Amino acid sequence: DCLDGKFGEPMISSTPATSELRASHATLETVRLDAVEIENFRAYRKPQTFDLSAYLIVLYGPNVFGKTSFFDAIDFGATGDIGRLHIDDRQRFQKVAKHLDCGCEPSTVTLTFRNAEKSRKLVHTVEEQERSGAILDGAPVTRKAALVALTGFNAASGADRIENMARLFRA
Repeated sequence: DCLDGKFGEPMISSTPATSELRASHATLETVRLDAVEIENFRAYRKPQTFDLSAYLIVLYGPNVFGKTSFFDAIDFGATGDIGRLHIDDRQRFQKVAKHLDCGCEPSTVTLTFRNAEKSRKLVHTVEEQERSGAILDGAPVTRKAALVALTGFNAASGADRIENMARLFRA
């Protein structure tokens, strides 16, 4: 309905002036999330891939259709945690994050993103023994390295507080 103009003519704003942003924050890179792949995570049993390359993305559906699980997947894929749930116990987290019917099959979230025009893949698996572990472009990385890649911060710029970086990503 929105795209068909039922609520008025759709407007797509021009691309933000990233050069101005870079000039004022020399330590930032432009990062774009292109896709999210979810399997056996929260409401998503079967593998699902969401293309996020459009300028406008509308996520809608009835209650218990997976909208919140979609955002939880992005949060988990980036941080190895689901911030809104505040679960410290790893076994309880695994029980909450995994799809109820997946048994012992792996629960994974893969984020495909671009920074400096290079396509990258970040994979988090619920069954990891530590929340800090992830796979970035096929190699194990720390939670901090994953967040540095996703937020565009230069690690040398003082962005060394992991929880602050997680909050920045969630914002």
